[in-house]
Amino acid sequence: MAVLATRLIASQLNAVNRHLHDVAGEVEPEDWLRRAVPGTSLPAFTLWHVARVIDSTVNMGLRGVPEVIESQPWASKRWARAEAGVGYSETDADRLAAGVVPDEILEYADAVRSQVSQWLKTITEEELDSPNALLEHAIANRLTTVQPYMRPWPRSWASPCGWSCASPATPTAGPT
Repeated sequence: MAVLATRLIASQLNAVNRHLHDVAGEVEPEDWLRRAVPGTSLPAFTLWHVARVIDSTVNMGLRGVPEVIESQPWASKRWARAEAGVGYSETDADRLAAGVVPDEILEYADAVRSQVSQWLKTITEEELDSPNALLEHAIANRLTTVQPYMRPWPRSWASPCGWSCASPATPTAGPT
């Protein structure tokens, strides 16, 4: 029996959400703003980043619809950002992490998981195979800047999704 891509995606999304809850349950309050290793992100930022990237990628990137973070109660949270969840300098990521309330992020992640799961029940395999329209959706949503990670691949590069985080020959330095 063939595995439907939508079921696989839903299963993986549920696993990521469970893992976020498991990890959040094990982190001591004083450790949310403490780096495990110099040069890495703070745990509070990483927790936020995972939920935020799923919301942005699926809703703005794939669907071209408003993101969960744009609705209440999320839009009014100290940690709410319109940006996609990537491209932050260490200083900016640390500033954002200072406003993170882990229980709120888990509730946000649950809301994103629920919304994406409902959407996955309505789409076909063919819709999943359609080209990625991240840049077009960003423009349609009036984003004022297009981050470097959203640049299209040069036509000479083969890319199944049409996007590049960096040129394979010249990796992007700077924020992660």
